[in-house]
Amino acid sequence: MTVGRAAPPASISKIVSPSMAQAAGPGPTCIGVDPSQPGNIKVCQGWLEVFKTFALQLDCTDFAGRQTNCWDVIDSIQVHAYAKRASDVHSKLLEYAKVFADDFAGANGRSKKTLWLTEVACGSANVTEITGFVDDLMNAQTGLANRDTFGFVERVSWFSDWSFDAFNVSGVAPRPFETWSSTLFDPFGPMSPVGQRFFSHCS
Repeated sequence: MTVGRAAPPASISKIVSPSMAQAAGPGPTCIGVDPSQPGNIKVCQGWLEVFKTFALQLDCTDFAGRQTNCWDVIDSIQVHAYAKRASDVHSKLLEYAKVFADDFAGANGRSKKTLWLTEVACGSANVTEITGFVDDLMNAQTGLANRDTFGFVERVSWFSDWSFDAFNVSGVAPRPFETWSSTLFDPFGPMSPVGQRFFSHCS
């Protein structure tokens, strides 16, 4: 879904950052740490900021043939977000807006970037909870349809799966053997209630 703007022509090529599932902060706390080694941390919060630090030191060529660093060839930063509440997704994206403010503004020597929310879903299997999450996520006053607040978010892609294993989100640990559902389509093709609600927010 493109949020608040027309889709670009198909001939335009873009470079997208590695996908980031963790929070934007607290910063480069994992430099030089190998997560495969016993005793080392396995989750690196803020690793995209670490990636940026190193990519700025490398030379790359963009699609227009311009020489620059390997961070500024990137057109969009992509983020994944799973939560119990849409407000948690909003908070996560606003944290990215703060940490990567120069990138989204194209300021202080950085190329102007947008954010792609390339995976998002509600941590639930309850259709009423999930459709409510969709409405809150895209709300025109407090959600992604508010372009004054979330104008840096360019694309939204719902994670659609018939059933997948639950995991810890929004500070809530899943029950044993808990599964979630996020499918936009019922078997054999028709849209699910979640799909109907999600696509109702597309302009």
